[in-house]
Amino acid sequence: MTQNRPTLSFAYCLLTAAVVRALSSAEIPRGSSKTSPDAPSCGLPAHVLTLGECTDPLASNAPDHRGNWTDVGAGGSGHWEVIEQCADRYTVSGPASAGYYYYIHDFLAANGTAEGGVLDYNAAAFPECEDLPRPVRVFVGRCMNMMVGPMAVATRCLQDDGSLIFTNLMLGNMTLTRVDDGTVGGAKPQPGEQGNQGESDAFSLALEWRISWILCLL
Repeated sequence: MTQNRPTLSFAYCLLTAAVVRALSSAEIPRGSSKTSPDAPSCGLPAHVLTLGECTDPLASNAPDHRGNWTDVGAGGSGHWEVIEQCADRYTVSGPASAGYYYYIHDFLAANGTAEGGVLDYNAAAFPECEDLPRPVRVFVGRCMNMMVGPMAVATRCLQDDGSLIFTNLMLGNMTLTRVDDGTVGGAKPQPGEQGNQGESDAFSLALEWRISWILCLL
């Protein structure tokens, strides 16, 4: 007996092919704390991720800081941030100091060059647009150092217990804990916002799309 196989539309197959296409770090536009390049003010209305579609492996000298990090222990500040990495690209995002806006500080390459540094705005000044002094990042062992000239103005260092020591000249020292429950910053993602970009979730999504594409070819 001949079994009827469900058919997939040509348009669906084209969409699947487009989504399955892997993106390299260089193909993903720089993240920005502006809603558009010509926006008169700075600060995003909601938290967004930048590197979710990137498939490049981490650079061989890059410590793995990927995840959602919070400082919510006893006496914690309530600070939270999301770190995304792809190749030697390193992106930090989270709420601005005022609490009403969100920032994205996207370092295109942690190679100590101005071209690879962040091109964005001071989150403490939102909604005003105050240019950052083009800080750059470098990997040092298990740490990521943010440099302005010869000075490290912020560092993030992975510890043996899995925590992340965040040192900032303005904010002081914090011990951040990784959140692995599918939330962003300890709070449920807003509508339309992605949650934790864990490797298992990314693998499952990619597998589903690849199965759909195989069905298109049958």
